[in-house]
Amino acid sequence: MEIRMEEKAVTQPRTRASAPRVRTGCKTCKIRRVKCDEGKPSCNRCIKFGATCDGYGAKKPNVLSPAATRILVPRATFPFVVSPSQNLFDLDNPEEWTYFQRFCSYTVQRLSGLRGFEFWSRVVLQATQVEPSIRHAATAIGALDLNVLTSTRDEEAIKFRRQFAYKEYQKAIVGIRKTLSEKDCDIKTRLIACILFACFEAYHGNSKTALGQIFSGIEMMEEHNKKRKEKDSTSNAPRLAPVDPELVQVFTLLEIQATAWGDSRPGKLHLERMYNCAEAVENGMPVEFSGTKHAVVILRLNIMWGIHLRFAQMNLAGHEGKIVPSFIGLAPCANDPAAHQLNRCLASFKAWGAAFEPLYRKARSAAGERIFESATQLRMNYLGGVVWVASGSRSIGMYYRRYTKELKEIVALSKVLLDMSDSQTFSLEMRFVLPLAVVGLNYRHRALRQECIRTLTAMSRREAIWDASMMGRIMKFQAEIEEEGLGDDEEYVPEDGMSTIVHLKVDEPLRTMFITCSLGIRGHPGESVMKRTELIW
Repeated sequence: MEIRMEEKAVTQPRTRASAPRVRTGCKTCKIRRVKCDEGKPSCNRCIKFGATCDGYGAKKPNVLSPAATRILVPRATFPFVVSPSQNLFDLDNPEEWTYFQRFCSYTVQRLSGLRGFEFWSRVVLQATQVEPSIRHAATAIGALDLNVLTSTRDEEAIKFRRQFAYKEYQKAIVGIRKTLSEKDCDIKTRLIACILFACFEAYHGNSKTALGQIFSGIEMMEEHNKKRKEKDSTSNAPRLAPVDPELVQVFTLLEIQATAWGDSRPGKLHLERMYNCAEAVENGMPVEFSGTKHAVVILRLNIMWGIHLRFAQMNLAGHEGKIVPSFIGLAPCANDPAAHQLNRCLASFKAWGAAFEPLYRKARSAAGERIFESATQLRMNYLGGVVWVASGSRSIGMYYRRYTKELKEIVALSKVLLDMSDSQTFSLEMRFVLPLAVVGLNYRHRALRQECIRTLTAMSRREAIWDASMMGRIMKFQAEIEEEGLGDDEEYVPEDGMSTIVHLKVDEPLRTMFITCSLGIRGHPGESVMKRTELIW
């Protein structure tokens, strides 16, 4: 099991030692009861610790007692959750409390994603109250600057925050390990830890470690569900609690992104999951969606249906045990049963689109302003799912050049969403990078691919393990070798002149990648040449 885990915190609450009242300095330092350097307009101590300096107004701040409870996040946005007592934190290390509060008030909102889901605002925040390892992991993430291009120029402050984040992360790892060795750690704690650890690793670009956490969590969840079914069939056995639906949704989202990056799981597993997803989608598809949350659940299952179909065919065809990226160099599904399953999957996408259309129309009206962004994101993910699954057709002629309308809409929707959000940030959501990667890497519409390249290379954005700048540079290399000598009248790259990425090695710490492509020779079907390059992103 890839979970890397944590140190058990003190079980007896400690009483905070009394401290002299701070009579000078900014409001923030007074509340925290630390010495303020009284820098103007913001004190350096607040800047260093990543806190918001509230200035030097004459009004006396209301200092909360250590045992007081606080609302972690605004009532209008999230359900009511109270914070753990400050006594649970290291009194000799006030930064722990500072960055945990930052996680609660800032990071949760940045990571929460589509409206209606409560993993960060409820599940994680509740877990921090009872499990020290989760609290340390949350504090570590709170110390990170989720803006990849940080707004501050203070390198010393950035270095301090990162060092602090790594220390808290190590405490979380040691704590979980200790909890697992001393007692049965409940499934909920283990799964939350997997997600938080994957988040921390993905933020730092450690994709391999993040993938390990994601797939470990998925395996744990599957094992738990199997044990639960087995115990349900035994009348005398105690029932196991089901996995929280919010956790299931987060892992479904992460599995889509992780599997699209690469998957070595056996074909038999993918085949089983494919049939399970198909059944869940077809039984759960309504005539019309009443809200975005139900639409998200069914859409993600539909995408997973297509993913498992593709990998089942690839692995059964001889790729078993190999990590094969699902967005580059794939042999399409080739046999008739796979073609039938693919047509079923695409038909279910069509049914989803019809059920979502009334809600999407409402979102574009004055009455739907509140759900406009979520609905637009869903529409973009839906179209991305359709064209991605379609690219697994039996032959290139069954999908290539056939989805121009959908490709154009994906690019257009990405521009709408970019105007509503920060392009320089980290997120676990599937927002821009993966849908645009499908447009640029699976299809070769020349003008649209150039738009994707410009959009992605201009970003300093990572969505889970998907780095926008990296994807943009891969597309750019393929465009350069495929379009050499093409006339302006060619809308798509000719089929016999397409390239296939046969090897991709990424050195994330150095932000360097080595790519080998097999490039078809136009006019000579079946013949190709190898093209290699080293790219820095």
